[in-house]
Amino acid sequence: MLNFKNTVVAGLILAGGAAGPAAFGQSVDLYFGPYAYWVGGEFTAVTGPNVFNQNYASSALVNVTDVNNQVVQGFETFCIQTEVDFTPYNWGNHTPYNYAVSMASIGQPDAFPLSEGTAYLYFQFATGQLQGYDYVDTATRIADAGLLQSAIWALQGGQSYGGYLPGTGDGTTGNPYFNDALNALGSSAIYQAATSSDNFGVEILNLTVAGSDPAVAAQNQLVYLRDGGIDHNDNFTPVPDGGPTALLLGASLIGLAYVNRRTPALQRVRSRR
Repeated sequence: MLNFKNTVVAGLILAGGAAGPAAFGQSVDLYFGPYAYWVGGEFTAVTGPNVFNQNYASSALVNVTDVNNQVVQGFETFCIQTEVDFTPYNWGNHTPYNYAVSMASIGQPDAFPLSEGTAYLYFQFATGQLQGYDYVDTATRIADAGLLQSAIWALQGGQSYGGYLPGTGDGTTGNPYFNDALNALGSSAIYQAATSSDNFGVEILNLTVAGSDPAVAAQNQLVYLRDGGIDHNDNFTPVPDGGPTALLLGASLIGLAYVNRRTPALQRVRSRR
């Protein structure tokens, strides 16, 4: 089971497409949200400022209540590791995380790079068009989230979690979302590491506990950037003005590079059920 923790943005940097150290010191808190299935996603990520929310369909944005009893909005995400932990913000963990954005993943033992299949499915989810996913009915959405999380784990190095979704726990057998990715991309592509030309605008939030030295990894999550990937019709989707790239350009940096700071942090959630 997983314990989920909150996160602080280490940031993105512009630098000719090469990975580098984080430039921002913004925060992101991870919540065990209303649509989480057992120890997996959907999780709700709240960043300060909300530089990513604008990329998401309204159906992939959720309101949660922070420690000050204020309603804040975050984007829904899924973890990509089963052996790294984090503790949810709304489970009493108020220690921030740093994050860096990359298509690589850090945090042993399951530091698998972003696969094309995972990128495709999360793109579909984040844009509100994942076939068969019920964004409206709560009970059905939770069940769908379990299936999608299981498929994502399977596509990230063939991971699975004991007792998760009996009968489809490997994320492949009978899983409609795995089959969706398989039909869309083909068996030779779904497990391949994504590149900037086929990541569908999706990357990984690599998490570490803020202030830790040496860095303590936390469970990595997915994020939809819209800037550096293609949609399923091979149409480039630029970042809108005012988005993360605009902010970075305002910092007088050139090129686009995402920090590769993968953090092992998918603490097994103590099931409250």
